[in-house]
Amino acid sequence: MTFQEFSQDLNKFSFLYETKNNEIFRITDESQQRIIVSRLYYAVLHHFFQLHPNIATSSQSGKHETMMRIIQKEHATLSPIFNELKQLREWADYRPHEQAPFPINLKALLHKVKSRIIH
Repeated sequence: MTFQEFSQDLNKFSFLYETKNNEIFRITDESQQRIIVSRLYYAVLHHFFQLHPNIATSSQSGKHETMMRIIQKEHATLSPIFNELKQLREWADYRPHEQAPFPINLKALLHKVKSRIIH
């Protein structure tokens, strides 16, 4: 599976997830929200890994920060989306005791990722 294929699968998961019966998962709305924003972030990250495979295959640490700098420099119009998702992913994965750093509009995030990044 290529990085682009993985990115598209993660993005597809986010869209398909909305159509599933929530009883299957038996988790809170906040946990579902955290899962979706985390997966969206990784969908975007793997999209850029496809464009920059040398970073994806590198054994160096700091791939996320390196990718963020490259996106800011080479893909400036997509930088705000990546930064927003990175902040939300850090909240989703590492700060269960805190509220989101800013209001989350999942439909808008899904649309941004689908229309501007995942082709």
